[in-house]
Amino acid sequence: MPRIIYKSAPELDEYVWWTTVSDGPVSGVLTRDQMHAYLLKETSMTADEVEERLQRTDEAGSSWESRTPMWDTEHYARMHRFAGLIAASFVGWHGTVCGHG
Repeated sequence: MPRIIYKSAPELDEYVWWTTVSDGPVSGVLTRDQMHAYLLKETSMTADEVEERLQRTDEAGSSWESRTPMWDTEHYARMHRFAGLIAASFVGWHGTVCGHG
């Protein structure tokens, strides 16, 4: 099952593990450290593989092999819309749920 890590915004420490099969979240919103631990536990990836994916995500907004930044693309916007309740973590989560807005 193809899965991707998405990061909510370059300046935020918010990550979600995403499935491309149903185009939705597999994990809740996690910090980078939490995502690292989650992927080590829930996948067969090594620590180096997890770190490499997280590095791509930090650089481009997702762990896709392409290092083209996704922050302002239609695909990224569509991913936000399909997230349901998790969408709050990507679009306004930091301000509305955490009270930082």
